[in-house]
Amino acid sequence: ERLELSGEDRHLLLDFLPMDSLLGLKLLPLHTGEWVTFERPGSGSTVYVATTEFPASLLPHQPHKFLCDKLTQNQSDTMRKIAAAGLYQLKELCKESTVQELVQAFRGVASSTEAVIPMPGNMSASWLEAVWEFLSRFCPDDLTSFEGLPLIPLPQNRLCVLSTSRPIMV
Repeated sequence: ERLELSGEDRHLLLDFLPMDSLLGLKLLPLHTGEWVTFERPGSGSTVYVATTEFPASLLPHQPHKFLCDKLTQNQSDTMRKIAAAGLYQLKELCKESTVQELVQAFRGVASSTEAVIPMPGNMSASWLEAVWEFLSRFCPDDLTSFEGLPLIPLPQNRLCVLSTSRPIMV
């Protein structure tokens, strides 16, 4: 017989169980409110721990990939220790993983033939501004990962594909 735990009970267990004994337990809280099973690294979907430097707002349409942000300080500290130790699928969001996730997000809206596309409804000018702030801070000399992706905002809610081989006239 399977015992169903409430969210409150799961949070309590997180406070008391040793961090190396969580494998296979459905005690990993996501930003969406769901709970998933702790798995070995690489065996399932990565769950990111947002940081001040790399906030979840950089990937706003992917709450299912982030740890819940409504944890106690003790629980947050434990989750950061788990991520640092590489025990499970938890990983602190960093430059490399942010680039990887951003590229995937933009590839989902990129057209292989169009140089200019309408801005998708799930993107906003303010989010695009935050992406460019990230790029200027962490990728100032190398945008090759973003080549061919619609990153350049144009008037009338349009985006232009980033290309080193094609000049842009605005």
